[in-house]
Amino acid sequence: MFKKYKDRFFKLVVISVASVFSLFSAANNTEPADSTAVNVREAKASAVTPIDQAKGTDKDVEITRRIRYQLATSDTLSTNAKNVKIVSLNGKVTLKGPVETAQEKENVVVIAKKLAGPSSVIVDGLQIIKK
Repeated sequence: MFKKYKDRFFKLVVISVASVFSLFSAANNTEPADSTAVNVREAKASAVTPIDQAKGTDKDVEITRRIRYQLATSDTLSTNAKNVKIVSLNGKVTLKGPVETAQEKENVVVIAKKLAGPSSVIVDGLQIIKK
């Protein structure tokens, strides 16, 4: 009977030992992960962040959803532009994050203004990463 499960048991032991070694090596890594660096765009205490979205209304959430959908389904925007941060709070939309070009920045702003209203969009955090 043991012979029947011998291979499975051996594989399980090997995987378990490898997992333990992997955990120990990750725990001993003293270098911080790249994602732990301070995000300069979010450094100001007064900056609106996606967490602030929870303070908004259902209308704010709907505005964010509609803008995100239009950005995500656009064939002309880069991955960066499709993933900009959109925070709608009290009827105001804040856009943050990297975009590839000035034209792409303008395209993101036009989409947001079309859906939220021209006076509702705050573009204080869109950064062009290619000139």
